Amino acid sequence: FSNKRKSTMPRKAMKVVVELDIHTVTCPGTFLRDYGYVYLKVNCMGLEVNTKSVAPTFPLFFHERLRFERVFKSCQDPAYVTVHLKGEDVLVELRQHDDYISEGYVIGHFANNARDFLYPAVPPYPGSGREVTLFKTSLFNPIRITGQPLRLEFSTKTTIKEVPDPTDYLSSDSGVDDLLTNSTFSTSRRSVSPTGSKQVPRSPSPSRRKLTSTPLPRPDDTLANHNKPFLVRHKDEGLLENRDFSSFTRPKPRRSKSPTRRPRSSSPSRLGMSSVQPLPGTCRN
Repeated sequence: FSNKRKSTMPRKAMKVVVELDIHTVTCPGTFLRDYGYVYLKVNCMGLEVNTKSVAPTFPLFFHERLRFERVFKSCQDPAYVTVHLKGEDVLVELRQHDDYISEGYVIGHFANNARDFLYPAVPPYPGSGREVTLFKTSLFNPIRITGQPLRLEFSTKTTIKEVPDPTDYLSSDSGVDDLLTNSTFSTSRRSVSPTGSKQVPRSPSPSRRKLTSTPLPRPDDTLANHNKPFLVRHKDEGLLENRDFSSFTRPKPRRSKSPTRRPRSSSPSRLGMSSVQPLPGTCRN
């Protein structure tokens, strides 16, 4: 019984699925001074999702459903999921687009842990949504200060279900290790026979016999046939006397037709330097 392997049960994990329905953002009697479109950026359980952009006119109607999925490894009890959710953060930001900032700037935000956000202490009425107050930042620039709160109306639906632990797929099982070990050992073993240890020379073919019978030329003989002897000739004075060099005239140098030739000015770029100068009439502080 000592050599017999014990079968282990596969571990389980808990998968949390959060469906967040964003309805509206209200601030009665408030009109934003900037005309950039606004949107919501939600960070829940380490996942970020952005809503669509709407016109900056309150109330802001989104009517979108955001879905977040997270698998908590080595968690087999659904009641223990709330302990993990308390360590996760939920951040909701109301952002307004700007020409100079790619993601826009934050004009309102809300932060809380995931357990209190999904399971509040005071449950809402059945069939009704929830609302939280967004804290206004210094960039919240209304035309007229009304003092009305910035509220987000939403509803949530949380589902917890049991799934196989994904770490079991990454960890190596005993059966898989044995299979890999046996396959490696079988491929490494080879049959040893008396004939396999000795190398038997191959019988030469007729073409190979012909090549081995014909002697190859030596490199010295090949170079001697191709390279001819170098000949040194003496100067023949008769050939030089028969030629007439008086007909050859030296060509005149070409000159420009302009009366005065100005030298080419050396620009700073030709000297390897470049500078930027302000236009006349402008000054820099």
